[in-house]
Amino acid sequence: MKLQGNIRDWYLAATEDEIGYEIKKDATFQDLFDALQNFKKVEEILGGDSDVRDTCFEELARLLGINTDLVFTQWRLAAKAKNNPFLAR
Repeated sequence: MKLQGNIRDWYLAATEDEIGYEIKKDATFQDLFDALQNFKKVEEILGGDSDVRDTCFEELARLLGINTDLVFTQWRLAAKAKNNPFLAR
C-alpha cells in the first residue's frame, strides 16, 4: 500500500483545486488512516471542506483496495465516538 504519499501534494495535483492548501502540509494517507482507526478528527488533517474530505476518502479507499463506503462508515463511527464520553479522546 502506498499510504506514505503526501495528501496535499496528491490532492493539488489531482484536482488543481486551491482549497487543497488547507490540508495539513505534511499529512500522509497513513496519517488519515490512523486518524480514522483511532477515532480522531480528520478535519485536523484535511481541513473542513466536505469535497476535500470526500475526495481524499475515495483515494484512501483506492489505496487500501476497499470500497469507499467502508471509509465513510469508519468516519461516521468516529463521529459517534466523539460524542460518547467512554470513547471520546
